[in-house]
Amino acid sequence: ANAFPEADELKIYISADSKIYPSEVLLRSMAKTISLTPIRDYLQNYNGSVYSITINVKDSSFSNGSFFQILSTFKNDAEENSTLKFYGIYKKNGKPVGYLTNPNPGTELEEKFIKVNLKFYKPQKNAGRAIQFEKNSSFSFLLNKFPDENLLAEFWLRTSDSGQDILSVKNIETDQREFLLTLNDFQMLYTRIENASLLFSAPYFLGRKTWSHISILFSAEKNSVSLFCSGNLFAKIKLTSLLSVGKYEFAFSSEYGNKNYSIDLLRFINLKNTIDVSFSNKNFNNFNSDSSTVIAAFKFDDQLPQTIEKENYSVKVENLQYIKSNAPIFARAPELNIDILTNAYELIWSGGDYKQADSYTLEKSMNNSGFQSLYKVHADNSTPADYSFIDAKELEAEIVYYRVKQINLDGSVVFSAQLKVGQGESEPLVLAQNFPNPFNPKTNIELELLEDSEVDITIYNLEGQEIVKLFKGQLAKGVHKFTFDGSGLPSGIYLYKVSTPSFNTTRKMVLTK
Repeated sequence: ANAFPEADELKIYISADSKIYPSEVLLRSMAKTISLTPIRDYLQNYNGSVYSITINVKDSSFSNGSFFQILSTFKNDAEENSTLKFYGIYKKNGKPVGYLTNPNPGTELEEKFIKVNLKFYKPQKNAGRAIQFEKNSSFSFLLNKFPDENLLAEFWLRTSDSGQDILSVKNIETDQREFLLTLNDFQMLYTRIENASLLFSAPYFLGRKTWSHISILFSAEKNSVSLFCSGNLFAKIKLTSLLSVGKYEFAFSSEYGNKNYSIDLLRFINLKNTIDVSFSNKNFNNFNSDSSTVIAAFKFDDQLPQTIEKENYSVKVENLQYIKSNAPIFARAPELNIDILTNAYELIWSGGDYKQADSYTLEKSMNNSGFQSLYKVHADNSTPADYSFIDAKELEAEIVYYRVKQINLDGSVVFSAQLKVGQGESEPLVLAQNFPNPFNPKTNIELELLEDSEVDITIYNLEGQEIVKLFKGQLAKGVHKFTFDGSGLPSGIYLYKVSTPSFNTTRKMVLTK
């Protein structure tokens, strides 16, 4: 909206890398949409190159209090991640009367730009196919029994047009639609509700013909639904009917002849982790979790039958269009581990998405210099396999790094996480800060064991009194996550201590009610 009613124009400057430039700019209001031409320009006291557009805010379409939207389409020749920057000046008779800037601007002009980080990716064959909804297309998933705790529904969404209904969620027992996931005329994703209560709403903008990941978390305990787009919460709903009772229908459909949207990698999960597990698995076909289980997953590489009947769910489809997908779904990187021997390191890795891999190259870097190839092996695509290589210790290097480069059959490349090996004695475990922190009433405590060990996890108050023994027993090498529930405790600072036979460490956490 026009924050400066006295202004007669708004000039917006756009700064980007040399390989990114605006090709089309649309100005959209409730009344009309007009095309603007970006021009190369100069901004005093700014060193970067800029484009600019000028908006006549005295146009009757932009009356006081009305909203308008600027939609920019960019051409991109860049392959690396980049940044777009925006800065606006409201003017009256050519003189500034206000600014469109970063909410927390510094003193330098560069610090006043609104910055947007861009991430680019190269589509992989791993994405396979997606389904496109056109007129009279539909996909209905009927869940016969709701999980005891949480249900996660997640999928990739690509919209070509604004003003569309995407997903309807309905309680079949009560014949009541709980909510409708909708894209409005301004390309803002939001929820329409009928009988439920809207606890939170922050409509989320979806770019045309770009993929966004949708995560919908149903909590049986709270009888609520939280909706996320690309990891950002945009709606929270309190339901009137109980989630634990009844059958639920998830229906995707399209009623428009000239509009369409696509989805890929649709999954329904019996979730026993936090919502973060959805975000960490969104780019991969296989869903990795230590405690959650997949109820149903649809990749759409093969055409679905019109009906599917399973013990806990059924599916009905009609008039689906199968298209080549360019969603950001990648081959999972291999997982690299190390065993420290007397005079050598044994590097062991498993093959990630082994069916997509062509070869693996073990790479090494000393003291954070460039990586060099150490060992190469062709991938076994027929079955999951472990690979290993023994490398002599480099006594002259303080730190050695290892990683595995996986070259896929389509030529794409993914890397394992780097392993950092120091020459001094290493601690047997790594304890992360609890998350969230502060918390109310639950928080997660995560630790990584570098070797199998007896582990003791204890919660204390600041007086040193033991509150609860969270865990005591044998754990295998790897990452482990525990949940602490402070429901019966007063607000305050608490300590969590993790002990092994040879090591212990303690961290603080804050319970806020």
